[in-house]
Amino acid sequence: MVSEYLCPKTVLFFKDVDQDEAIRALVEALAKVHSVGDIETFYQAVIEREKLVSTGVGVGVAVPHAKLDHCRQFFVALGIIKGRGVDWKSLDGSLVKLIFLIGGPSNQQKKYLAILSELTALVRESVFREKLLQAYEEKEVIALFKERGF
Repeated sequence: MVSEYLCPKTVLFFKDVDQDEAIRALVEALAKVHSVGDIETFYQAVIEREKLVSTGVGVGVAVPHAKLDHCRQFFVALGIIKGRGVDWKSLDGSLVKLIFLIGGPSNQQKKYLAILSELTALVRESVFREKLLQAYEEKEVIALFKERGF
């Protein structure tokens, strides 16, 4: 369940932000709550993954992610953009307003893919995306995931 990995401190609201600023802020938020190791190493791993192919999955959603050798647990941060959105070079060309940053152990590929799959399926639901975009409090966001059983 995604809600297992999210907490109020890893839900951020942005007004105007670019891709790099959003990723950095989400990495820093995760580092305050979880053992991500060196923040810069984690940040660079996310950026390097992004260089391979955009993690903008369409419908205004991006799912940047990185696997880390030293990591023992999975973690998720969510950025909700209240402004214009970010050009993430998404598959459908849409501006990104929801950013799910995922990190986790490099030796747990099956679980890693399950989290990615769950998130991708969930955000394909337009009603759920809209509720996330309308949220203004971190606890409200967490409650939305729990209500959906995610």
